[in-house]
Amino acid sequence: YAGVAPAIFRFLRLLLLLPGGDRVDGLRQLERAASRGQLVRGEAQYQIQILYLWYEQKWREALVIVRALQARYPRNPLFHQIEAEILDVYFHDADASLKASEQLLALAASRSVNRPEIASTVARLNIAKQLIALKQHDRAVDLLDRVIAEQPSAPIGAIARARAMRRALK
Repeated sequence: YAGVAPAIFRFLRLLLLLPGGDRVDGLRQLERAASRGQLVRGEAQYQIQILYLWYEQKWREALVIVRALQARYPRNPLFHQIEAEILDVYFHDADASLKASEQLLALAASRSVNRPEIASTVARLNIAKQLIALKQHDRAVDLLDRVIAEQPSAPIGAIARARAMRRALK
């Protein structure tokens, strides 16, 4: 799939004598691994949803893949986070993104996902973002103040992001 790389990367590929890419064949190989692979099925599906979002403009298909990954890997909070981001960035649906992050927060609270403390922080930051988009500033401020007060060590940048969102609400 290297055929979709920006021109500068294709030029560097030539300088480094790396093989070229074929977008169509690369995607076909990934899709085959995603449907028939034994060891790499989940990774292939994960990579395909990125390609669908970034290069193919197949947002609905990417969302379907992410939801299937949630079902296959229920303890992985990343797939819930990605769902919320897709709903926000590609569908511009603050309500749906909010619901996806609230679901992730509930999973973190029940310790039904790996690294629940990180999942909780990520979920609350997106919940605050969506509350701001929905003009529910008081709820967003309360949530951001709690994140800042907790001083989470992960994910990196969470406190700075919460502070920046909080400042923007003044």
